[in-house]
Amino acid sequence: MSLRDLTLEELEDLEQELHEKGEKSDYGYYAKLVNVYEEMYKRLIPLVKKDRGMHEYSLKYTKKLLVSHLIKYGTYLKMNNSKNDRVAFSSLTKALSYQKDIPIAYYRLGFLSYKQGDYSQAVRYFQEALNYHKLGDDPSFSLNQQQQFHAHMYLANSALYVASSTYEAMENFSYSSAK
Repeated sequence: MSLRDLTLEELEDLEQELHEKGEKSDYGYYAKLVNVYEEMYKRLIPLVKKDRGMHEYSLKYTKKLLVSHLIKYGTYLKMNNSKNDRVAFSSLTKALSYQKDIPIAYYRLGFLSYKQGDYSQAVRYFQEALNYHKLGDDPSFSLNQQQQFHAHMYLANSALYVASSTYEAMENFSYSSAK
């Protein structure tokens, strides 16, 4: 039976079951929870549009859980044995599609871009991580002191790499001074 066939109450029961029986060191645990929260979120949107007051809190709470688990899932994929960078990248960017001010998501995306050699994207992501860290009000998504240091260091290194490669590319142009 697919998640689309379940009622909201059945989705809530499945969520509870996953929390009770799920193993947080298991790749499938986060993937299943993310899928459940995404389906719950989709179901709540039309209910909020119909009766704003009654379901608005549930929608906000579900969105917070969805974003939180997308971040955890992306981090898990980046850090643990599976090391699936493509899915980690997708999970983190999906979290940002729901909520923009998540410094830790930008930070992790910065490292993934850096690892892939996409230094201009790494510059963008590390800069966003630092910008949102200053503005953010949710401590669960903020950067710790070590992460702030690394964000600054990798931002500078990425920017230097971009500047160096740009300078090298410019050497191929011939310049003539107009008099």
